[in-house]
Amino acid sequence: MELSVANVATAPIPPGATLLRRGRAAVCNLSPLPASSLHGSSSSSSFGGFCLRPRCSRLQSFCYASSVVSLQQMIEDSSDTVEGPVLVCETRTLQPVLSLANAREALISALGTLQSNAYLIPSGIVRLQVAFSVEVKALEWLQCQPHNEQLLPRIYFSPRQECGTYGQDVDGLKHVAGIGSALLVKGQKPFTLADLKYVKRFLSRDCPLIRAYGAIRFDADIEPSEEWKEFGVFLFTIPLVELCESSGYPILAVTVAWDGTLGRDFKDALSAAKGALFQVSDFVATKNMNPCVTNLSKEHTPSEQAWHGLIKDVLQILDSHENLEAASQEIDIKHAIYDLVGLSKVVLARRTKLVVDPAVEPLTLVSLLQEKNPNSYQFCIQLSNSSFIGSTPERLFYKVGTKIFSEAIAGTRACGITENKDRDLGLELLSSAKDHLEFNIVMESIKQKLEGICKNVKVDCYKDLIKQANIQHLYGSLVGELCDGISEFELLSELHPTPAVCGQPQKLAKRFLNKIEQFDRGMYSGPIGWISGERAEFVVAIRSALLENPPNLAAYNGASVVTQLFLFAGVGIVKGSEPSSEWKELDLKIQPFEGILQPISPLHDASNINALWSRLIIEECCRLGIVYFCIAPGSRSSPLAVAAAENFKAKCVSCVDERSLAFHALGYARGASKPAAVITTSGTAVSNLLPAVVEASEGCVPLVLLTADRPPELLQAGANQSIDQIKHFGSFVRYNTNLPPPSDEMQARVVVTTVDAAIFYATSSPKGPVHINISFREPLAGTVLSWSHSCLKGLERWALSSQPFTKYMTPTSEIIRQHQFLCTAMKEMSDLIDSASRGLILTGGLQRIEESRAVLLLAKHLGWPVVPDILSGIRIRHSSLIDEDEVPCVIDHFDHILLDEDIYESIKPDTVLQDFMKRLCKMLKNN
Repeated sequence: MELSVANVATAPIPPGATLLRRGRAAVCNLSPLPASSLHGSSSSSSFGGFCLRPRCSRLQSFCYASSVVSLQQMIEDSSDTVEGPVLVCETRTLQPVLSLANAREALISALGTLQSNAYLIPSGIVRLQVAFSVEVKALEWLQCQPHNEQLLPRIYFSPRQECGTYGQDVDGLKHVAGIGSALLVKGQKPFTLADLKYVKRFLSRDCPLIRAYGAIRFDADIEPSEEWKEFGVFLFTIPLVELCESSGYPILAVTVAWDGTLGRDFKDALSAAKGALFQVSDFVATKNMNPCVTNLSKEHTPSEQAWHGLIKDVLQILDSHENLEAASQEIDIKHAIYDLVGLSKVVLARRTKLVVDPAVEPLTLVSLLQEKNPNSYQFCIQLSNSSFIGSTPERLFYKVGTKIFSEAIAGTRACGITENKDRDLGLELLSSAKDHLEFNIVMESIKQKLEGICKNVKVDCYKDLIKQANIQHLYGSLVGELCDGISEFELLSELHPTPAVCGQPQKLAKRFLNKIEQFDRGMYSGPIGWISGERAEFVVAIRSALLENPPNLAAYNGASVVTQLFLFAGVGIVKGSEPSSEWKELDLKIQPFEGILQPISPLHDASNINALWSRLIIEECCRLGIVYFCIAPGSRSSPLAVAAAENFKAKCVSCVDERSLAFHALGYARGASKPAAVITTSGTAVSNLLPAVVEASEGCVPLVLLTADRPPELLQAGANQSIDQIKHFGSFVRYNTNLPPPSDEMQARVVVTTVDAAIFYATSSPKGPVHINISFREPLAGTVLSWSHSCLKGLERWALSSQPFTKYMTPTSEIIRQHQFLCTAMKEMSDLIDSASRGLILTGGLQRIEESRAVLLLAKHLGWPVVPDILSGIRIRHSSLIDEDEVPCVIDHFDHILLDEDIYESIKPDTVLQDFMKRLCKMLKNN
């Protein structure tokens, strides 16, 4: 289909606008919209609130609100091209609300108001956004949205959770999830400057949260293979509906984009935005259970045997450019490269094809990858039949204005099981001559390329380590100041592909790979990220996978619904590389995916009955969402520690001091709002947990205490570290139980039901610590001892699923009773507040920032002063809590006021709404 592009000058101009011609760009001088058109503040650009900057562009395909229009060829004549930015570029921020449902309703209402002030302007983009108080994770929200074509594509982008600019960008965003497309630009030819200019027509430096998210193929000159065709050569989208986690509170946003000159008017764009909001679900729940799948097939390309031959051929080329005749004739390397002189490194990739049953949800994998590797960028682009996901540690560049940040990553080692082993492996990597050569090639290449487009470049960190859950790399960072006129296109063109994913020299290595790699990399190792008006961030899409649910696989090998996954990994080959070591490195890099997809090993493979019970305890904890295990060293707890270390879902930390370890678990549980588990050996090690247990009990923080104990025959018999551990923590735990020594004479399902009950009490109101004491007899190590498999009866379905054994449900009658009680209590409280003339709010320790914000919003609504405890988070007056002009009266040192009777009498309240502040409550009563 061909479309003619109308000149902007012929489009209808709203009343009060003056048409200006500046060179080849048609620019409208527009009056601002009435302030009453939408409630809330707006962030606008120049010319009466509208962004006007000359641009020109062509594109190959575009989409407004998921309605795709393909263009065979844009008109090349400059007088007919679409020039300049869209005529309206605006962000409107509505008043904050309390819940996600309230936010969606506010946006729908705002769209209605926007419709009543319909734009006559031919092109524009308007973002409506509203913050709300209830904590909602962007990824969980995205997982709960309905699956239909109108809400595709889905995008997710999450930065590394580290200090500085790693954890969040300068706009305060942490994680972004989007559905649908206000604008979708997809090309079947290489990405050009004209394509970037078209995308940037809809972006403005004054509206930094309007962003285009997208990805580009590793090699745009190669036609996409069948599995990659849906993605095109490049793809960029401005989401129709977004949920963003910002610094303090989440934001729900909807974007309306239109361009009448290309066949999409404001009315259609507005209708698509309203339709999407009506479909958005307000229900959000955690869906990060490990999928329980069966691998129907697994295939490596190249195979291990072919890999060894390939590496030998490459090493021959790297070692000697004169002896090309010796290279393998099967790959025909002699004729694959026109000139191999100067090739110092080449990055060879492997594709692992898996077919798994049942189908796997892509976002579930992303969630599990994020949980396992918070120090990585997570991303997802989900289309109709395919999804591209990944968890990469490597940033290509981060641009803020003219300042540019880039990184070099190369060299690989596994992470150690213990801190000492991990340190040794890190030192080995830092001192390795082969890895230093590989890293130095990457670092120097990026530095030279930056020097070609920057005024000055400095190495911020020459060589350090960057660690993920199971792997660590050499890492360096660079900072530069861009030369005038350098855009994101020049940055992408210069920096991609880096020697870390292609080789050195770039052109030579790329041509080499085109000849010998037997599969299409697609967007693996290509750039993926986002662009805004003056900022951009792109990462390198390594540690990634392509997921397909094609119809022709529906009946694969008798399975009902299956997923086909392509896992990608690459290694840098330089002089000194060893084929077997590089193959193992490939396995290490895809291990996070395979670990998630690997079903629980058969229970009857447990080496002994102690190992079986320990595996059941740890696995059931993980299924219930407890994946953070704090382990103190000790012999008696060895079965539990080994089981936690072997479970891929579990994250283990260790400390020799049990008291410190328990407080660490307490801090994690308080910050993450979910329990951590503490594993200790027997004796006084258990007693050392008491201070943290008391704190957890008083603060209603959930903790799971798994304490190993000596068997009954060793108690009160003079055995070392044998004390009475039953009910050791008294009334400070919500639940406690003592499991007998593991035995195959007892049904093993009693173990999982005990864990289910304990965690139910830990997470029910009031939350708090729970204690499971387990007696272990020898052997405590993995000594193989036979045991009767009959004790596994009743666990057959559990072993084949990823769900907990027990699900607790509140009876309907109890729900009704609780609801009636709550309604009565709320009515009484409301009447009391209405009758108050001089009210006061006392708030104690608050665990989440949205709780602090809710208190301030309540105080603002009632007009009452707030007396906050230091643990409430209110005293810091962080801008994320509430706007500065909306902050109510906050009294930080009210206890000092109470010491003066005259002052207190002048402000004495008649009604006090209190959370929990012991000292102030006592002083108020005394007064």
